[in-house]
Order: sequence, then structure tokens, then C-alpha cells
Amino acid sequence: MLTQTDQKHWSPLPEVALFLSSKIKEGAKVLELGPGDVPFHRSTQFVDLAPAENTIVCDIQVETLPFPDKSFDFVYCRHTVEDLPLPNLALNEMSRVGKAGFIETPSPVAEICRGIDGGSPPWRGYAHHNWTVWSHDGALHLLRKYPAIEYAQFTDEAFFAHVLRNSPIFWNTYHLWEGEIRWTMHHPGDFSTGYSNKLAIAANEGIENAKAFLADIVSNRVEDTV
Repeated sequence: MLTQTDQKHWSPLPEVALFLSSKIKEGAKVLELGPGDVPFHRSTQFVDLAPAENTIVCDIQVETLPFPDKSFDFVYCRHTVEDLPLPNLALNEMSRVGKAGFIETPSPVAEICRGIDGGSPPWRGYAHHNWTVWSHDGALHLLRKYPAIEYAQFTDEAFFAHVLRNSPIFWNTYHLWEGEIRWTMHHPGDFSTGYSNKLAIAANEGIENAKAFLADIVSNRVEDTV
């Protein structure tokens, strides 16, 4: 479990933003869904629930995006998918209007670990999230966060806090896509054991995703200096 003395990494990581920016061509049309208070610096158009500058108001859970097919070079969506009770339409619409993009959510490790949310409460992950999300084999995977997550059993509870203390990179899921977003929803199975097993698999695959993404960032830095 994390405590009030642990540093919390809720904000966008600067190295991730720089890496993504290096992959986006100058003059590209970049759409961002759900920018909140920390918009991506390369975004040229925003979609959100609240009106703001250069923002189209749209409820992405029930409304289609008001843009033609493949009208954006890149679609950026950070810490939004996990909030949606029904993310199906939003995922399909991002795939429709974008040629490529990036989805970031809290990692499965973060959603399993206790003490993550503001005030370090004893419950698992973020109380207001609907989904545990991870990236594996080129697809985005979603497992609903049922109340049963509070009763899930794991061999080593301290492992999750250890991973999150090790590096900020493990706090998130990173999913780069091109052409279309491949995604699937998982059923928890038997809640007595199946849900815990599904969460454990998600955590392990989420850790591998973060390691691979970090390796891409490091490799990109080396290429930039050559």
C-alpha cells in the first residue's frame, strides 16, 4: 500500500510528451479527447464536455465525433477511457477520425494497489474509475472494475507498491496505434478466483507494456543524438 509520504504520479510524464511529440510531424492536425486542465501541447483541436477555447462540446460516450473519417493525423486521449461507463463508441470514433494516435490510462498495477488515490485511502486504485485498462500484443484490453476488486486475493500485495515506487513509468498504460484501434473487453469469470487471476494477468502484461514503452523512449533519445 502507498502512503501519504509516497510521491504520486498523476500528471502527464514529460518524457512521454516529448516522445510522442517527436513522432508527430510539424503541421499535423492533432485531436485531443478530454484534455481537462493539462492539454497535450501538440493538440490543435479539443473535444470535451465543457466549453473552452478551440473546443467542441461532445459527450463521447453517446455522441459521434463531428469530424469526417481520417480527418486527423493523430488522436491523443489521456486518462479518459477508464472513466467512461461505456467506452465502446469513443474507441470506435477515435479509430474512425484518426490516422494514428495514443491512449494513456492508469496501469493495472495502479488500479490494484491500495493508497493510490488522493489522501492515500485503503481502497484499490482510483475510486471513480470504471475500467482496468492495459495494452498487450497491439490491442487495448479492458476489464471492468467491479466492487469485488476490494476482495481480490494476490500472492504478494507489497509487490504492487514496490513496482509503483520503482518508477513513474509503471503508473500508466501506453497504447500507440496506427490505422485503427484494436480493443477487447474481458469477462472476469468466477469472482471467487477468476477475477483475481484476470487482474494479476493484467498487471503482469501492463508491466511489460511500460517496460517496452520506456525502451522505445530511450531508443528514440539515442537516435536523436546520433
